[in-house]
Amino acid sequence: MARTGATARAATAALDSLDFALDRGSPVPLYYQLAQQLEAAIEHGVLAPGNLLGNEIDLSTRLGLSRPTVRQAIQSLVDKGLLVRRRGVGTQVVHSQVKRPLELSSLYDDLEAAGQGPTTQVVRNERVPASPDVAAALGIMTGVDASDPATAKSDGKSQADYTKGLTASALKGARIGVARDFMGVDPDVDWVMEAAFGAMRAAGATLVDVKYPKWLLDAKEEFYSTMRYPEFVVQIAEYLKGTGPKYPKTLAEMIERANQFTGTRADGARPNPSRWTLFKRELEANPMDDYRYKAVRDYALPMMRAVVDGMLDAQQLDAIAYPTTSRRPTLISAAAGSGTSVSSALAASGLAASNIANLTGFPDLIVPAGFTGDSLPVGLSFLGRAFSETSLLSIGYSFEQATKARVLPKHTPALPSDVLGMAAAQKTP
Repeated sequence: MARTGATARAATAALDSLDFALDRGSPVPLYYQLAQQLEAAIEHGVLAPGNLLGNEIDLSTRLGLSRPTVRQAIQSLVDKGLLVRRRGVGTQVVHSQVKRPLELSSLYDDLEAAGQGPTTQVVRNERVPASPDVAAALGIMTGVDASDPATAKSDGKSQADYTKGLTASALKGARIGVARDFMGVDPDVDWVMEAAFGAMRAAGATLVDVKYPKWLLDAKEEFYSTMRYPEFVVQIAEYLKGTGPKYPKTLAEMIERANQFTGTRADGARPNPSRWTLFKRELEANPMDDYRYKAVRDYALPMMRAVVDGMLDAQQLDAIAYPTTSRRPTLISAAAGSGTSVSSALAASGLAASNIANLTGFPDLIVPAGFTGDSLPVGLSFLGRAFSETSLLSIGYSFEQATKARVLPKHTPALPSDVLGMAAAQKTP
């Protein structure tokens, strides 16, 4: 007990020595500001491995923050592996991880420099070329569907074979905007992004930093929910019309059946409470003739398209690049345990960028960019103008050829039925 008490007093003294500078007028969320400053204290040794942090109530009282804000900041550092919650002990600083410098070095060199004596073993050696599979699949899916009015604007603008425009030199002379609004959350993701940007420059691209307007970043999640929730109720019902008599025909019927499924089946199927909870929120949303829905549809979405077009035009950009997700993936069990997924947490803080493509309807291409220090994948997104798929696919293909960051999955190998032949694709009407 004496040792525990001494450790707690040392942690308290270390925390007391910290001067937290929280800017309440900044667009950066308060939880993120707090997390960044705690992370800096850990990295510089002010908070040493083994130190215990005060409880959420003490920290929130001292800093004048709400408990949920403090809890979110601590959880973000738990996700990064800098803190750990121990039952009966509290939140504790863990031993520092190997930090990788912002340069194209190898993990072996970084571990060796940290004095950890790594070893390597060749398990399998093969060359895996980046494939034009996305371009081939898009050629099959595009076109005008008489039963889907939304596809009418694609008339005359889509192609049957997008693979013809792929060129490994597409990055040479390209102008790419870099949206750093969605960086600064995870150092490993940022490291991969900077390496990706360097690879694009080496391939001949010109990179230009761009910033989205603050009002757009603040409002886009609300716009997204206002559009998606009422539309889903109508669209899922339209889809269910084509199913057999034993299937539900409305979202309400889906929810009713879900409420009767609380166990696991022999085939491994199990309940998905978070998904059904979202379904309930969508069912309770305002209808599509509500003034809020119509205001976003008729005014907010055209305004967003004008902003993105303006950003591309102002700098004569071919695309805007950004991390697909600002933070590395977490374990499914961790997301389920916290009740909040990484994507939803990022969206709530305004740091998720993918819904800009959803709201504008502009093409958004995701390609593998690399891996974090703990071998988790990082994606790079390219956002382009309306109907710029040919150019966007070529840029992504050029990036894949330059970096070879694409790795085939080891635990879910392709089945024979998963192989897409180009000859078959071209014959498909």
